[in-house]
Amino acid sequence: MNLEVREPRESELDQHAALHDEGYGLPAGTGRARADDDRAAGLVERMLGAYDGERLVGRLIVLPFGQFFGGRPMPMGGISQVVVAADARGSGVGRALLDAAFGRMRAHGEVVSALSPATVPIYRNAGWELAGDQHVYRLPIGDLARCAPTPRRVRRVEPGDHDAIKRCYVRFAGARNGMLARPAFLWQRRFQPDPAQRRYVVEHDGGDVTAYISYRCSMRSTAPGYRLVVDDFAALDWDSERALWHHLAGHRAQTDAVVMMCPPGEALALHIPEPTIERIHAQRWMLRIVDAAGAIAARGFPPSLHASVPLTIADPRVHANEGDWTLEVDGGRGVLHRESSGPPSSVAITINALAPLFSAAISARALAAAGLVSGASSGQLATLDAMFSGPHPAMSDRF
Repeated sequence: MNLEVREPRESELDQHAALHDEGYGLPAGTGRARADDDRAAGLVERMLGAYDGERLVGRLIVLPFGQFFGGRPMPMGGISQVVVAADARGSGVGRALLDAAFGRMRAHGEVVSALSPATVPIYRNAGWELAGDQHVYRLPIGDLARCAPTPRRVRRVEPGDHDAIKRCYVRFAGARNGMLARPAFLWQRRFQPDPAQRRYVVEHDGGDVTAYISYRCSMRSTAPGYRLVVDDFAALDWDSERALWHHLAGHRAQTDAVVMMCPPGEALALHIPEPTIERIHAQRWMLRIVDAAGAIAARGFPPSLHASVPLTIADPRVHANEGDWTLEVDGGRGVLHRESSGPPSSVAITINALAPLFSAAISARALAAAGLVSGASSGQLATLDAMFSGPHPAMSDRF
């Protein structure tokens, strides 16, 4: 097979759409609608196709996102819509696509990359590692009904609320690791008019939006009532959050639970009588450090910490990340300095292990116990854990 990996031409979008439908087992035409949406958002140049002659045998798209780590958003390339033709699997098509994606992401200044894997090994072999949660939760609506009403006003979203909702989301997401810093095209899709979608905001006295929720109710075929599914949620304080829970509890005559496609606020579990928030579907997303020095410079760190650790990074797919470095953190900022040679006390870490450490998903001590970090003293492991401390990473968007 003689592969050429490149952007698609306009005349080739039908091939991309057909391969998308084939790979995901979707009805014919589904991928065409998706390709048209991506073209309308100006994303055709972010697509990559692997061609064997004139035939498309693999494809993906690198979506231009941001992602919050340490309270700061950083440029992130979201790998999505990865499909390899059934008769071309195992022939290096996926590897060629991912290698091309590295070059594209570095050229666009995207220092990290995230994806939701259908299978882990191909991405792990390319340097991605499991680094955060994307679970689905079930909340008994009877427990939500126990949240007392508040003076905060809950009302339907109006078109003039969009900027205030974005500001609310940024404050909410920025306090967590792994949440997307959503670009304009993603917000446009979320705000697209949909009669089935119900969107509400909570306002504070001054008119600022302090909470936001988006959900839909779909009739059940096997039981009376409907299924209530929340696809987006943000709250900046408990009073605003419990106003939303009290609002959802108003549906209890028609449903017994709320399904959350995004993480519920941490405070809710502290205010309901029993630990009844249930994880009904477990999904992990993977992270890849594309530009190690750029990622460290973009991330936020504990502002009171001043420390340094010598690192030797192994990255067989992106050689610019390999070698000896010194990681310094001071006043909330981090720098990765290139060294000519590592000292004997240098900490060896694989690019895979760096991802869950960076996201705060797995501690340096746990990575060392797994054999993915070596040569570190107990003090160096403690320093790395202090550097990358923070909330457990989670993501609410699916792409």
